Amino acid sequence: MLTGYSAMGHFLNYWLGIEGTVYAIEDWFNTIRDAVDNINENNLKLIDLLCNSPAEIILMGDNFSSDIQSPPFFNEWSKSYYEEAINRLHKAGKYVAIHIDGKLKGALKMFNEIGADCSDATTPIPMGDLYPIECRKEAGNMILSGGISPDLWLPNTDINLFKRQ
Repeated sequence: MLTGYSAMGHFLNYWLGIEGTVYAIEDWFNTIRDAVDNINENNLKLIDLLCNSPAEIILMGDNFSSDIQSPPFFNEWSKSYYEEAINRLHKAGKYVAIHIDGKLKGALKMFNEIGADCSDATTPIPMGDLYPIECRKEAGNMILSGGISPDLWLPNTDINLFKRQ
């Protein structure tokens, strides 16, 4: 079962974009903080519904990329929501996967530290920024579910190469 974005994911991906979000935080820090806290509190109500659902695995994520939500930024704006959501889901016997389809360096460690069970769309070098052994080191015991490199979706890609990957 999928969840929607966290509050910061909505700001970054839907409402203001990366640049607009950074400016809004700088110009209206308290307003953005209040909005993030209120939206995430509401999102946790969805998490509670999922805790009572038959779904065994919950896929969460803001389409994470550590160059957009770096560890310090994540710690400030998103960590408390994800940490609480993961804790609630684990208490309900659910597994949690996090969708990380961008830069991995730092992101895998962020979610390993707060107890996520799996990293979804994990794509190592050459399209990603970590070698597989580095992914494993950052991810600890998390399951690493691989992504398909974007270049393999191009129409001129040999179908046999796509299948091998």
